[in-house]
Amino acid sequence: MVPGDSPLARALGVLADLPEATAGAARVAQAVRSVRFSTGLRRGWEAARAEASIHWVVSDCRAMGLDVGAKELREQIARDGEPALARAAAAWRCHSDVTADLPPLNTKDTAPAPHASVRAMLAGLHRDASSVDPVRRDRAAILSAEDTARQELIVDIAEAPAPALIVLATLLGQWLIDPLTVQEDALVRGSFLRWLGTVRGFEPTGTAVLDLVGVADRVDSYAAGTPAGMAEWLTVVADMYVEAMNTSLLISQSILAGRTDPSLG
Repeated sequence: MVPGDSPLARALGVLADLPEATAGAARVAQAVRSVRFSTGLRRGWEAARAEASIHWVVSDCRAMGLDVGAKELREQIARDGEPALARAAAAWRCHSDVTADLPPLNTKDTAPAPHASVRAMLAGLHRDASSVDPVRRDRAAILSAEDTARQELIVDIAEAPAPALIVLATLLGQWLIDPLTVQEDALVRGSFLRWLGTVRGFEPTGTAVLDLVGVADRVDSYAAGTPAGMAEWLTVVADMYVEAMNTSLLISQSILAGRTDPSLG
């Protein structure tokens, strides 16, 4: 855990004082409430999380130029337990491990099992992501000195005692401008951000499908490092979560209707 008086914690504290931080967190909280207490999610939160994982896999594959359809993925997972395409299978494993570690919704268990540590989750996601190439899977946790330093900063940000929006926005911005050099970095980044946002309680449903490709085009505001740039970046990240919750609501409604989400072809 990062000490509360460390330079990183103080820097995050400055960001937390920005008006955009308070406004952004409030907008996300309102969007989350519309999903969290929807009938579809109350009755079928496990199915909703699985459908959200399908969205994540499709998005990741399309970002890599792979034409993977949701219907095809659902059929393969139902039949074989995971997708046939190596990249899709690796993405599915990442998100399956994430959802398996998320706290359950709508249960009477007042003491759910503790979630994994930040380091344990990152290590597991590296193994899952590297399964695109089974030869590299056993070496997934062996990072270069440069990547080790980058990941240590990611861990410090993730564990920092700061409001969730500040932590998530800073972590995403830093990871985008200084990515790990491992080939499947995007898989690790997306699934880890999904996990962290849920276990931190910022998006407790575990169904948010974040448009990381879209926000990456606006990361220059974070890279600038100015108060105005950081304020803009906080707004961008908050907007991303609000839009993701709109998709989550569609997923919830489709679960309630007993069909797949019509917004994903």
